[in-house]
Amino acid sequence: MTKTLFLFVAGLFLSLASFAVGPVTGTLHVCVGSTTALSDSTTGGYWTSSTTSVATVGSTGVVTGVSAGVASISFHSTSGIAVASVTVNPLPAAITGSTTVAIGSTITMADATSGGYWADGVSSIATIGSATGVVTGVGAGTTGVYYILPTGCGAYTSVTVTGSTTLHSITGTTHTCVGSYSILTDSTSGGTWSSSSTSIATVTSGGAVVGVSAGTVTITYTVGSSSVTTSFTVYAAPAAITGAGSVAVGSTITLADATTGGGWISGSTSIATVGSTGIVTGVTAGVVNIYYELTTGCAVSHTDTVTGGSSVLPVTGTLSVCVGSTTTLADATSGGYWTSASTSIATVGSTGVVTGVSPGTSVISYHSSAGTATATVTVNPVPAAITGSTTVAIGSTITMSDATTGGRWADGVSSIATIGSATGVITGVGAGTTGVYYILPTGCGAYTSVTVTGSTTLHAITGTTHTCVGSYSILTDSTSGGTWSSSSTAIATVTSGGAVVGVSAGTVTITYTVGSSSVTTSFTVYAAPAAITGAGTVAVGSTITLSDATTGGYWSSGGTSIATVGSTGIVTGVTAGVVNIYYNMTTGCSVYHTDTVTGSTSVLPVTGTLSVCVGSTTTLADATSGGYWTSASTSIATVISSTGVVTGVSAGTAVISYHSS
Repeated sequence: MTKTLFLFVAGLFLSLASFAVGPVTGTLHVCVGSTTALSDSTTGGYWTSSTTSVATVGSTGVVTGVSAGVASISFHSTSGIAVASVTVNPLPAAITGSTTVAIGSTITMADATSGGYWADGVSSIATIGSATGVVTGVGAGTTGVYYILPTGCGAYTSVTVTGSTTLHSITGTTHTCVGSYSILTDSTSGGTWSSSSTSIATVTSGGAVVGVSAGTVTITYTVGSSSVTTSFTVYAAPAAITGAGSVAVGSTITLADATTGGGWISGSTSIATVGSTGIVTGVTAGVVNIYYELTTGCAVSHTDTVTGGSSVLPVTGTLSVCVGSTTTLADATSGGYWTSASTSIATVGSTGVVTGVSPGTSVISYHSSAGTATATVTVNPVPAAITGSTTVAIGSTITMSDATTGGRWADGVSSIATIGSATGVITGVGAGTTGVYYILPTGCGAYTSVTVTGSTTLHAITGTTHTCVGSYSILTDSTSGGTWSSSSTAIATVTSGGAVVGVSAGTVTITYTVGSSSVTTSFTVYAAPAAITGAGTVAVGSTITLSDATTGGYWSSGGTSIATVGSTGIVTGVTAGVVNIYYNMTTGCSVYHTDTVTGSTSVLPVTGTLSVCVGSTTTLADATSGGYWTSASTSIATVISSTGVVTGVSAGTAVISYHSS
């Protein structure tokens, strides 16, 4: 028997019968110049492409898009052939337009390919209208601009923004201790933090400055080519405290610290007191931390146990609370009750819930048959009431104030209003009501609400406004901070990212809302055609008839080199393999039917690299023994009859045959 194949000097395709080979799996579409990886669970095979001018495939199943079109990718094994149709989607044309813009100015990009949308890379450098291509310079630097088709294939160019970005001052506590940290902030977004000496202090991406060793560094906040700095001091911690770790009630021990100039503090004077020279006196049984603190605020602690007088377990919980707020204390000793030494400062309930009444400290005691355990609770004051106008128009500002100093400002919903953390200046962003907070370093704060009036001007919704049942389309709106909704989730649902999923055929209204303003678009969900019916196997040269109960559609073949289909659904087998036959509606919705084209051969397939350059060679092989090789076009390619070595003579295609018994 003679086995033939079609060999292209610039590319070749080969199709064989498919029997027990597993199906090809993987993503069956790719952009020109990109790759997608296919696989087959059957071992020991190799891959070929029917149209290498559209897509090539490597030995591991990696398909590379060459030009727009459809190529049949085949996996050959001793069990047969599995075939998948891979669609290669085109790239859009190159992006055109100026690639330089000043901060605050605009340029317009364009692409000759229609139907795509625009996206920016780093929005702190430049933004782009998704539908218009208008680029606005935000901060100095270089960023990417992308034009993306619905297939996901896109084009790219870079844009340079010139000029200087005006940065706000760095705020926050500009000192800390070795091993501790302080958080710095800058209200200009999109920047990066750096330290002039990481051996003294490091700084995280969130502005947390961590003390490494004593000294002073410069902390820099950079946006684009602009930066702002602040000096930051790291103070040394005192040496470790030395001395005994246990003292009896009524007795004393002496603690010491080699670092001079500090003072002694007891973490709980109800358990032990400490004098200015480090003499600790036991008051009641329990565990207490004794601190040695420098004038810089840096301190070390020493844990001491006071013995005798009580076997009650210690009080646990957060020992600070704001006026008007609560903290819950606990004691593992059962059967006791709680009291407060100063109910004008803090009260305590039967379950250990402490309520702050006025600023100060109060000793909270837990009494049981085993004795009494105590803890000192600090009640911190809340700041004065916030003053200032509580109404602002979109785009305008008002200034809030608080008579208590040392705090910072925070907003509630930034899509409605923002507030300067140091200034209290509120800017109206979108219509609605949001909270404004003034917070002291203790965490205690004051609150008021602010109403922003006016209408938010929203951009039009962009994206493909239709899909099929079971599929989806992504809508976008360049106005940030909004939410999506559907007028009928029985027809279509919409995710927080704007992906509209078809549920049933019909038309819905998709709404994008920011504050009290919204914009809508009509969205149609088309029904998919009914399932295709008919036989799933056809012999080479024979026909079968497929049908679909849905009228008005048309037929197409996923691989015409394997099988063709006529306008009435008649499928004709061309060569052995597996092919998908599609029934398509004019709406773009379709279903497919997988058909196997049969036909056999007893000669094993030809293997090897099926393309060659003029003047070079490639070696083919066939596992069937006892045969010989011929070329149908020796003016294009010659083959050595005994070895299968093919030599390219001139550009074109030649059929190389392996003949055996």
